[in-house]
Amino acid sequence: MNDEKRIIEINGVKIEVDLRTAKQVEHYKVGDPVKLLVKDSYGSKYNTYPAVIVGFADFRNLPSIEVLYLKEEFDGFNMKFMTVNNQTEDVEIAPFYDYEVIFSRAEIMDKLQKQIESLSEKVRCLESKKRAFDKYFNQAFEDTGAQV
Repeated sequence: MNDEKRIIEINGVKIEVDLRTAKQVEHYKVGDPVKLLVKDSYGSKYNTYPAVIVGFADFRNLPSIEVLYLKEEFDGFNMKFMTVNNQTEDVEIAPFYDYEVIFSRAEIMDKLQKQIESLSEKVRCLESKKRAFDKYFNQAFEDTGAQV
């Protein structure tokens, strides 16, 4: 190829690029908001999640982008990590635009706080059951010499 044209490969697709008119489309840095397109593991449906770039793994053989994304579930938000590179199948990254915001930081923090409170209550209940078990079951079997 001459100095004005180059063939590049992106995810197995070869593209001839005219370097005189080519532009780099995206520049990403740590902290940039992005959207993550992920294929549902059960079928052919794709879901989009709000995400943020948390790092770059500059592996010599397979440079990767580390992404933290939010998946809204019935009981709140689940934060997940995804490593994206040329071998990651059924996942894409695209810029996240201001008009796409569907919830605020305060809403996410509120939902996470509610999850913390709910799980804390479950822990308190389990600790109470453990104390009751230890007190009453051990007491009931002390006289017989049996161990629970």
